[in-house]
Amino acid sequence: MLLPSPEWLNSGNNAWQLAAATFVGLQSIPGLTILYGGIVIPPSVVSELMQAATPRSVRIWMENLPEWVTVKSPQKSMSMFPSDLGPGERITPQDQEAAYPLSNCISCTICMEVCPQLNDATGFVGTATIAQAKLFNMDPSGAVLKEDRLRALAGDGGVQECGFAQNCVQACPKQHPLTEAISDMGRDVFVQKVKDLFTR
Repeated sequence: MLLPSPEWLNSGNNAWQLAAATFVGLQSIPGLTILYGGIVIPPSVVSELMQAATPRSVRIWMENLPEWVTVKSPQKSMSMFPSDLGPGERITPQDQEAAYPLSNCISCTICMEVCPQLNDATGFVGTATIAQAKLFNMDPSGAVLKEDRLRALAGDGGVQECGFAQNCVQACPKQHPLTEAISDMGRDVFVQKVKDLFTR
């Protein structure tokens, strides 16, 4: 037996609400385009307006999201510890100043759009991934997984795949020191490989 519909339920009103919600959702596409176009440096505005809502941008985001989570998530190792650990280790002002530019990443993936090394042949994880891995390694809590991140970046598609074309630096709307981050991570990866050579 079917239950009677409540008096307040109106199929016409519900249909309009669903349609209106769909229209609002579709407005996010030009909205994001204008947002990203407004924060980039002037020479990159037209390029960003054309790329912000393309299917390729969405594809790059979705393809690289699992890799980003694997390489740069500090919470994965923290889940085994109790939540009441007290205050964390203090970070010096110098380390805060060094980490601040990398913490401003808006995950727009423009650096990946312009990277000539990001293709199926190299499997390169991308500049943003490496920069964020450096940011997490600088944090005392994130440093719990520092060695795992460095080993991951030493493998296929890691820091050695970067050709230093520096397109990412030119295109980054936040002007992040991306090549500097890759150089620092390359040094850390080398040191970790030497450590593993003598300890494993």
